[in-house]
Amino acid sequence: PFASQDIELDQNSFFANSRTEGSIVRSFVYLNAANLTFGPVNDRQVTSLEMDGVIFGDNGAIVEQIKGNAVLGLKQNEYQQALRDGLRLQFDMPAKRPGSYQVRIAVRDRNSSKIGSASQFVAVPNLGNNQLAMSGVVLRAAAESSQKAMMSTGQRFRINSDVEFAFVIYNAALDPATHLPSLMMETKLFRDGKSVKSTADIPISGENQPDLTRLVI
Repeated sequence: PFASQDIELDQNSFFANSRTEGSIVRSFVYLNAANLTFGPVNDRQVTSLEMDGVIFGDNGAIVEQIKGNAVLGLKQNEYQQALRDGLRLQFDMPAKRPGSYQVRIAVRDRNSSKIGSASQFVAVPNLGNNQLAMSGVVLRAAAESSQKAMMSTGQRFRINSDVEFAFVIYNAALDPATHLPSLMMETKLFRDGKSVKSTADIPISGENQPDLTRLVI
């Protein structure tokens, strides 16, 4: 099914970790709603989707495969917004071992049998060695909290909108005097492989962080 491309689908997959879930590969999946078949049910427009996620190891073998279903019922204003901006879904898969993986996501429209797919390479660090590590970087609307951005679906943004980013830092060493991390952050923005903007080093504060082993930035 991965060879078929009836549905426009974009994928943003990255590593994340929490105390409850452990290490996971989180995928934000964007779908062109105009490619999907909706039908009226009461006061909503409804579509039914099947999702298939596969993680391949560096030897090409399947190390994880999860199937899921989603029934989306949108109010009329939500349906019009989906046609304009697209649909955004979240798909999580466990990452049981550190390593480099290829993550592939396929979505099938149950009503039309149309299929779309995408893939991305993801590195899963070994947090057990207590070395500094980072999650993937998630873009967010400027008014959205870091925690919400890390847990919610991905987004596309309109021209001239204010966009920020969020990520999580793991295993930051603590300063013996302050008992807080001592970290600096440098940011670079790339477009088509070329750097278009960069910032000077910025200190990262660990104050008001509930878990110093997982700093949500």
